Amino acid sequence: MKRTITLGVLIAALAAASGACDRGSDRTPPADPPSSALPAAAASEQLAAAVAKLDGQSLKYTITGNQGTLSGGFDTTTRGITLSGGTTTKLDYVILGDDVYLKGFDPQGRWWHLSVSRFSSGSTFRLLADPLFGIKFLTTARNVKQDAPRTFTGTLDVTKVAAGGVTNQIADLFAKGDPAGATAVPFTATVDSQGRLAGVKATFTGVSKSGRVPYELKIVEYGATAPAVRPSRAETIEAPPEAYNS
Repeated sequence: MKRTITLGVLIAALAAASGACDRGSDRTPPADPPSSALPAAAASEQLAAAVAKLDGQSLKYTITGNQGTLSGGFDTTTRGITLSGGTTTKLDYVILGDDVYLKGFDPQGRWWHLSVSRFSSGSTFRLLADPLFGIKFLTTARNVKQDAPRTFTGTLDVTKVAAGGVTNQIADLFAKGDPAGATAVPFTATVDSQGRLAGVKATFTGVSKSGRVPYELKIVEYGATAPAVRPSRAETIEAPPEAYNS
């Protein structure tokens, strides 16, 4: 069915498819040690602090995969998420817990309602239900280094994710897809000039037809207005059964 194929393409895109300062002195002070010289513990603490600065903030962001970029938002009021984009058909998503509302397939312009819990345990559709999972995965970061200003590298152990809910289901999906590599997934994280997390990039393996799941999150606005509101009943219909085959 054309609709199912198109939905699969967007899901694949997501699954396949983120100076020196004036010190006020005439004397030149000793140079700070290069960032790469920071002890691993210090680099880990700085990265954790950057993640913590996102607490309580609405966000706007983009997620890029092999086949394009989706734009989205996180609403601190509803704890909901929005996504928008597509390579052949523009689709809009509103994600509120287990409920996913998808607009773009119904010829009358209504939203499809889907329940994440109805998808099989191996479905990559779960990546849509928590597109910010990369931020939560950073709690498992190991061997963290600051190789360049505002840039951290290290590895993620997805078998140690303890965020609960859909985030843990995504971690389990990756862990089962590549048991050997799941404990040391290379990542790069960036922070902005205020020390806030600005992006996460990693590639997971074993859970897509291509064998690779690139994930790149870029936060483009902090404290943004990013409403994620449940569509009205009049605007919503249940998704057809074939939508759960993704």
